[in-house]
Formats: sequence, C-alpha cells, structure tokens
Amino acid sequence: MTAGCRILVGVFLTWAWGGYGHTEASEHNASIQTAAQLREAQELVRSSMLRYLGDGDTSAARQDLLAAIAKSPNYSPAIYDLALVSEADGNWTAAEQQLHQYLVINTNAAGNAVAQQELTRIAAVERLEQSPDGRNKRLYDERIFQAQVLVDLGMPHEAIEQAAIAVRLNAQRWEGYAAVAESLSRVRHYGQAEAFLRQSIAVSYGDKRKQLESVLATCQHERQYQYLTHQAAAELRAKHYVSAARAYESAWMLFPSREMSGLAFAITSAMAGDYQGSARVLNHLRDSLNPEISRRARTTLARLQVRRAVPATETAADAEGASGLRYASQGDFEAAQAAYQSAAQEEPGNPTWHAQLAAILAKRMDWARAATEYRRAYLLDPSDENSLSNLGAVLLQAQRYDEAEGVYAIAIQHQPTNALHYDHLGTALYLAHKPKDALAQYQHAVKLEPSNGTYQSHLAAASRAP
Repeated sequence: MTAGCRILVGVFLTWAWGGYGHTEASEHNASIQTAAQLREAQELVRSSMLRYLGDGDTSAARQDLLAAIAKSPNYSPAIYDLALVSEADGNWTAAEQQLHQYLVINTNAAGNAVAQQELTRIAAVERLEQSPDGRNKRLYDERIFQAQVLVDLGMPHEAIEQAAIAVRLNAQRWEGYAAVAESLSRVRHYGQAEAFLRQSIAVSYGDKRKQLESVLATCQHERQYQYLTHQAAAELRAKHYVSAARAYESAWMLFPSREMSGLAFAITSAMAGDYQGSARVLNHLRDSLNPEISRRARTTLARLQVRRAVPATETAADAEGASGLRYASQGDFEAAQAAYQSAAQEEPGNPTWHAQLAAILAKRMDWARAATEYRRAYLLDPSDENSLSNLGAVLLQAQRYDEAEGVYAIAIQHQPTNALHYDHLGTALYLAHKPKDALAQYQHAVKLEPSNGTYQSHLAAASRAP
C-alpha cells in the first residue's frame, strides 16, 4: 500500500462522512443550489461509498454519484469520489478528467493537494498496467486498500473478503495476511488472528518482520487476557476468591493501563483475605485519572481501613511493588522492571513479585528472562496455575517448543478439562514440526469446546499439514 493510498483513505472517508473540505463546499454551493438539493447530494455520496466499499458495486456507486452531481453540479466531493470509482474500474482517463474537474471547482487547499497526489499516483499506475506483474500489483494494492477502509468502518467480515482476494493474487506478500489478522482481532478472534500473523511474518523481512512479531505478541496477550478475565469471572461465581484474584492479577499485568482489571484484582484479593495486597493496589488506583476507578478505589480502601485490615506500615518490597504498578500503568516498562526487580530482591520468596516481574519482561519481549521469573513464581507457589500457563506462553515466544510442550503437559494434569491448555500444547507441537501429535491435541480442544472458532481453525490447519 503506497503512502498516497493511505492519504486517500483519510480524505475519502472524511468527505464521505462530512469532514474537512465539506463545509466550505457546502457554503459555496448554497448560493447556487437549495439546501434541500445539497442535502440530497450529500446523502447520495454517502450511499455511493457504502455501495462501493461494502458491496464492491461500482456501477451502483457511479449512478448515485452522477445523481448527486445532477442535484448539485458544483458539489466537489461527489466529483472526487466519482474519480475514485473510475479508478476502481480501471478507467484512468475518466478518473484524470474528473480529478481535473474537481480541481477547478474545489476551493479547499488541502483537498486540492491530495487530488494532485492522486493524479501523480494514477500516472504511476498507468505505467504499471503496461505489464502483467504491474497490473497484479495494482489489483493487490486496491484490495488491501479496500480491506483497510472496511476495517476502519467497522466492517471486519467484508474486510476479510477483500484481503482474501489479495492473498489469492499474491501469496508472497505480507499485507493480505496482516489485513485478515487485523480484521479478526477487531472481533476478538485472537487465536485465528495469530495464525494469519504467523503467515504474514513468514513472508516478511527486516523491520517489518520485527513489527509484525510485536503485533503477534500483543495479539497473544489479548487472547490470554480474554481467557483470564473469563476464568476469573467463573472462579468468582464459584466463590473461589484466591483463584479469581490470581486470574485478575495476571490479566492486569498483561495490560497495566486497563485499570478495571486492577480494581477487580484488589477487590477479589480482599475477599480472599489478602488485605495488604489489596491495599497496595488500591493505593495506586486511588490516584487514577479515571474518576470512576479513583472513586471506587478510595471507597474500598476506606472500608478496609475501617475494618483495620490494612497495616499501618508497608514493607520496602511493598513500596517497590507499588512503584512498579505505577510505572507499568504509565507505560514505563523499563522503570517498572527495575521496581519489581527490587521487590523480588527484598522478598525473594514472594511469588507475586516474580510473576509481576515476568509479566513486565514479557511486555518488553525479553522472553528468556520472563520464562525464568515465571518458573520461579510457579516453583514458589505450585498452586499458581496462571504462572505455569504464562511460562508456556513465553517459551513459545522464545521458540523453546520442547520446554513449552512439557509445561503444557503439566498444566493439563492440573486442569484436564481446560481446552486452552490442549490448544497451546497443540501449537507447541505444531511449531516443533510434529503435526500429527498437534492434531490430536487440537481435536481434544475442539471436543471440549466445539463452538470455539480458534480451536477449529487450528485443527483445520493441522489436518492440512503433510
């Protein structure tokens, strides 16, 4: 996707939904056309873009745009969008004529600059059209362009259709797989998104590969966060407060800026009898910029103090842990790492500090050290199944598949009905080039949760493996 295309996306949507350039054009036309005619023209432009982006129906989109121009001949956004539709049909001559017409009518300097850029792009595209490879590249870029616009419009399923066409045009480019992954992430199908991100990474290189690997790590964190919050809610309903608190804590450490998870961790910790740990978190959250989080944290802290459940002084480790929370929520993971390291040094036998340090190291993609700290946390508290599961996740990231396989096998012994463990074990085996063994684990995951689309997609991929 060229830089010009990305600029085009912004202007295209801005005009379609009434942004810059729109008001000036409206005022210019108000002296020529009635307000009612102008409004009709604006609605026709909106409908044309929905037809083009949603259905790919350029014929219907063109009819709407021509009707808009008939209603208001000097309404420049309609002329500009008509040029886009002409481009989509490969009618470059018409597109150039319409853009020149737009430049004559439009009085917005920013819009004119983009139109000039688009004319330059059309000239480059026309040169590409002279060869089959060039035409294929243009068609690929157009599909990716449409997929990105559809994602921005909140139409992920339609975006996937366009990205899939791009992949069929050229399976050796990363953008198509990445566009599918982004669309799946928008509807929180993180497991399926991971699979497409891996395909994208496989055909990328250099800085782009590193960027995609970072996106994959975030996607995996989202998937783990989704699982942990669901697990915490289930444990809370069952009145298993210690397990619920651990799950909320692990979820919060994945995304420290999501303070609602931190508040849930604090409240469930108090319910589990860990008043000091709860107070440490509440003392941090009471200064939140979110007024609702701040109010609830202060109220809960006051209740603990009334019950005299909070000690008058805190340990040095507690102080460092509070600093780690603060830095992590601000996105300063380097400072958070230093604080949690100090807390772990003060209290080396406290699994909490090792688990929280591991979460920060994972955020910084320091997989080897994160694995070391998660292992320490688990050995100090073998009942902490979240640290065990997180250990497996960072071992996968570190490409230590044999170790991850052993970790998930232990996790399954602890939780034999947890489908996610079987799915993760399947992934470890699949990445270790053991597709038949992976297939059996994926089948078990699907058997436990038949409606889970992520498990189904992993099973399908393993079934196709030679």
